[in-house]
Amino acid sequence: MKRWKRRVFFVFAIAIFLMMAPLAILYTSGYRYNFSDKSLKKIGMVIIESTPEDVNVYINDQLVTDKTPYKQSSVFPDTYNIKLTKDDYTTWEKNLTVESKLVTWVSHARIFLLDPPAKIVAQKSAITNFVLAPDYKKIAYVAPGEVGSELWLADIDSAEQKKLFPSEQATKQGSISNLEWSPDSRKVLFNSSSQYFIVDAEKSAESKAIPGSDLEKLSWDTQDSDFVYYLQQGKLVSANISMSTEPTVIAQNVVDYEVRPRSIFYLKQKPDENGLTICNITKNKIEQESQPTEISQLPGNSYILKVSPNNKLALLADNKSLFLINEGEFSKLKDGVLNFTWTKKDEGLVFHTENEIWFYKATEDDESAAAHSQYNLNKTNLLTRYSTKIDLATWYPDEEHIIFATNNKLYIKELDSRDQANGTELVTDFLADRYQQVFTDKKGQKIYYRDKEGKSGTIVEKEIY
Repeated sequence: MKRWKRRVFFVFAIAIFLMMAPLAILYTSGYRYNFSDKSLKKIGMVIIESTPEDVNVYINDQLVTDKTPYKQSSVFPDTYNIKLTKDDYTTWEKNLTVESKLVTWVSHARIFLLDPPAKIVAQKSAITNFVLAPDYKKIAYVAPGEVGSELWLADIDSAEQKKLFPSEQATKQGSISNLEWSPDSRKVLFNSSSQYFIVDAEKSAESKAIPGSDLEKLSWDTQDSDFVYYLQQGKLVSANISMSTEPTVIAQNVVDYEVRPRSIFYLKQKPDENGLTICNITKNKIEQESQPTEISQLPGNSYILKVSPNNKLALLADNKSLFLINEGEFSKLKDGVLNFTWTKKDEGLVFHTENEIWFYKATEDDESAAAHSQYNLNKTNLLTRYSTKIDLATWYPDEEHIIFATNNKLYIKELDSRDQANGTELVTDFLADRYQQVFTDKKGQKIYYRDKEGKSGTIVEKEIY
């Protein structure tokens, strides 16, 4: 190649480089040319995740994919209509704003079957209460017998039923209440005629009465199915039900408690003092030998205590005022509270009054901060309000949705209220009485509830997605 051609080629290459380098820098910095308004703009990103995953995703009415997760990394700042659809399912839809250099997350979108299939798991002349086992495979429930109540077991898959209590040899029957499964899903703890019993669900003939009178607030250890805890005349007691040993008195003058994996929180009335003290003691320790940690002082003499996974404390007083202990400080959240539940991930507390459902946001990460930007951290936030009485409110397994009942209907509603909170009706004719509960399987694909068909009491399984 001749020298002048090399020079021309070299100059041309430099010119191309000088023209392209700024464009490359702008591109790698996230800038794109917007042909609609003929300007350079810094882009954002959209990430969409959903349950189920095989859904049609529309952005501004344009189908962009038929499966999630979906990621679009070159999105100009603007407000977009995002819609998820699937045949025979509800529609999820929001108008979301995409901002420069930021990711707009849709991380917990759920759509539900419009006509979910249902099957009867158990059916008797009446069913007063029931509880789903931790392994999600069986249900213990209470039904009337010839004299008093009977405890029954239902296998969910086979629908096989068998009576657990009382045995055919029993001469006395009473009402049965306070059902609670052991952590290993093998035993059921319950109360009958002011006596507490444990029955082995795998060996239904074997029921064992817990010795002692005036027992209150029995509960299982969170990990060991051989241990139970209870209150007896102000004493907090632990008992090994697999061994013939004397129960252990952990603390005196206790009015309520909650067992956690490594320790026990309890409310203690000190002699000659008004109010209560919140204490924490390591498992397998007793007050006489190990000094408990005193967390805070409380006014009043009676509370229901619930502890979060990271040991935040919520307390419901007799007058229905809900309080929170946060870093040793005692503060009121709300009056007129009927029930309250912590999330398992420790992100917050849901509670409801007669007409309102509230959310206390305890912690947040980047994802939850984006999805829950409208909720104030360490504050109470109103989720919804109804003119009719709210009968129950509880977390859905993903802890991004609330299941609640009002006006004889069961609903589910998402926590993410950007633009609008998507929700749907799960059960149209929902039996709302003081015994009603709602359980879900581990993924939230199935719900279980008491229904009433004619003169029969039933437990129904409904597959909602």
